[in-house]
Amino acid sequence: MKRKNRAASASATSPEGKKKKVVSGKKADASTTASETIDFTSPERVVESLLAVTELKSFFDDNWEKKPHFVKRENGDFYGSLFTKKDLESLLKKEEIQFIEDVSVSRYVEGKTELINEEGSRVNLKHIKANGVAVQFHQPDRFKDDVWKLLESLETYFGNLVAADAYIFQPGSQGLAPQFDEMETFILQVEGKSKWKLYKPLQELPQEASPDLELSDLDEPTHDFDMEPGDLLYFPRGTVYFPVPIEDKDHATYLAVTTFQENTWGNMLTSALSKAVERAMESDVEYRRGLPVNLASFMGSGLLRETETEDPSEQNGDQKSDEEAAAADKEPANPRRDFNGNLLKLVKGLVRHLNPDKAVDDMLRDFFGGRLPPYEKKDAKKGKKKSAAPSDESKIKLLHPDHVRILIGDLSDGVGGNDESDDESQAEEVAEEEDSEEEESEESEKDDEKSSKKGAKKQKAAKKTEKAKETKTKGKKKAESEEDDEDEEEMEEDKEEEEDLDYEEGSGDENEGFDNEEGGDEIVLLLHSYQNNRAMHMMGDKSVSNRNARKYTT
Repeated sequence: MKRKNRAASASATSPEGKKKKVVSGKKADASTTASETIDFTSPERVVESLLAVTELKSFFDDNWEKKPHFVKRENGDFYGSLFTKKDLESLLKKEEIQFIEDVSVSRYVEGKTELINEEGSRVNLKHIKANGVAVQFHQPDRFKDDVWKLLESLETYFGNLVAADAYIFQPGSQGLAPQFDEMETFILQVEGKSKWKLYKPLQELPQEASPDLELSDLDEPTHDFDMEPGDLLYFPRGTVYFPVPIEDKDHATYLAVTTFQENTWGNMLTSALSKAVERAMESDVEYRRGLPVNLASFMGSGLLRETETEDPSEQNGDQKSDEEAAAADKEPANPRRDFNGNLLKLVKGLVRHLNPDKAVDDMLRDFFGGRLPPYEKKDAKKGKKKSAAPSDESKIKLLHPDHVRILIGDLSDGVGGNDESDDESQAEEVAEEEDSEEEESEESEKDDEKSSKKGAKKQKAAKKTEKAKETKTKGKKKAESEEDDEDEEEMEEDKEEEEDLDYEEGSGDENEGFDNEEGGDEIVLLLHSYQNNRAMHMMGDKSVSNRNARKYTT
C-alpha cells in the first residue's frame, strides 16, 4: 500500500458551509450502539464492534464498495486513547518528527489550500498549535501501541495492508479540501466534532486519488453527517468527501483508516497474465514465432482511416462457419485481419497457462513484506528458553498462525532460492575447507613422528626417571582429556542454543528443497511478518530507523 501524503485543509466560510443540513437522497446505512469499547477477542469481532453489526455479511453485501455506513454511538470513550492531540504533542518532544515525511500542516481558506510545511525541518509544538491549521500525522501506529493493535487486527481480517493517518483540526481550522481517495476508508472520530459532506463519485472505484477539488464543480451532497467522539463513518473509494470542524473554539481529532489499495481483479490479472505469457513462451512455439515482416505498414492507430470499416468477426476473431471460412480463404490476403485473428487466438490460448494460485502467492508476498507483526510483544518473544533442537517428529504450535503462510512452487515461479553464483561460492568454500583439513592432517602426522623419536631417545638417556615421567604424562593426559571433554560439552551446548534460536526465531533455511514425487526444482517458502522493516521497527529493533519503517510497501 502506498499511502498518499495529502495536505490537510477545508472551508467553513465557503458558500457550501452556509447551506442547510442536507437529507440524503441516497440513504446510508446507520446504526446506534452503546457498546463499551472495541472487542479484540478476534479480528472478526474487531470489525463487528467497529461497524456495530452482528453479522458482517450484511455490511459486505449492502455497503462494501457500494455506499456509506454510519455508526452513531452513545459512548464518547469507545476508542479510548487511540490517538489524541496530546499524543502528538508528546511525540514532538521525544521523537524527531519531520515535515512531509511525518507531518503535513496546511490551511484551507476560500477554496484554496496553503501548505505551511518547512521541508527538511523538525516539527515542533508551535507548528501544530498555530491557529486555523489542519495537521496530518502519518502512520501513528509507529509510535502508539493502541493503533498498532487495531491495524494489525484489521490486516489479519482483510488480508490486506491497512494504513492510518491522524488528523487534527485546530480551533479556527476550516478542514480539508473536497477530494477522493483510491482506498476503502473508515473515519474514527476520537476528539471534538466534525461535519462530513459526501458527494457522488466522479468515477466508480477509481485506482488513483484526486487532487483538491473545487466545490463549484460538485453537485449537491448525497450525505451529511455530524460526527462526535466514538462515531464511525465508512465510505467506498471514489466517494468525494469534504470534512470541516463544527466548533471554532476546540480542536477535533479523527483517524482515517484505509485499506484495499491496488487490490482489485485487474491488479491480480496484471500479475497472472504476465506469468501466463512467460509459461506460454516456454512451452508453445507459437508464442515464440516472430512478428510479421514490415508490421508497421499495415498496423498502427495512425494508419486506420475514419472511413475504413472492418467486419466485427474479423476484428474480434469470432468463429466462422465452414462455408464462411472457405469463402474467406478465397479472399485477397488481408495482413491486418490475419494479424488481429492470430493475436486473439494467442490471447485465448493463455487461459491454458493461467495459474491463479501463483498470482495470489505474488500478492501475498507483497502483503507479508509490509504487514504489521502480531501486537503482543511478549507472545512474540516466548519460547526462547534453552531447549532441545527440533526433529522431524517434533510438533509445532504457532502462536500467530495468521502471520505465517507456506508457498509451494519452483524457482521459475520466483518463489525464491539460491542463485547459481551462491551455489558456486558455497562449493568453493567446501573445497577450501577440505583442502585445509588435509593439510592439517599431514602436519599432525609429522608432529607425531617427531614426538615418537624424541621419546625413544629420552627413554635410553634417563631410564631411572622413566616411570616418574610416565606417571606424570598420564596425569597430564588425563587432565587434558577432562578439559577436552568439558570443551566439547560447551561447544555442543552452544550449538544447541544456536539451533534452538534459529528454530524459534524463524531464521533457519526457509528455502530448503523437497521432493514432491512429481519432479522439478520445487521448494517450500515460509512467509512470516517479522522480517520486514515495518515489523522490525515495531518490535523494537533500533537498527531500523523511523524513516525505513515508513517504507512498508514492496
